[in-house]
Amino acid sequence: VLTTNKTIQLKISDVNDNPPRFSQTVYTAYVTENNIIGSSVYSVPASDADVNLNSKLSYSILKTQAGGSPVFGYVSINSDSGVISAERSFDYEDLKRFQIEIQATDAGELPLS
Repeated sequence: VLTTNKTIQLKISDVNDNPPRFSQTVYTAYVTENNIIGSSVYSVPASDADVNLNSKLSYSILKTQAGGSPVFGYVSINSDSGVISAERSFDYEDLKRFQIEIQATDAGELPLS
């Protein structure tokens, strides 16, 4: 009887099966009034358990109101890093607090948020 053996190495490829996750559900940032326009006010890093493009994240601000106006006049977000910056100088007497909603989306073939 003659036989031969062959070892086959299987490499498992990643599918985009994990959505991005923030480490907390709510974050609170304290910003002093009369801040410098364009200054960083907070950073919201997310993570994704996938690899390669399936884990590359893009950040955005969802439509939100601040003092009856669109939040985009108050803050912006760096889509690559998740750093939130002030678009204006804040005045405590005019606006004491507001909320924004941040979304992280991965770059997978079927993007997850």
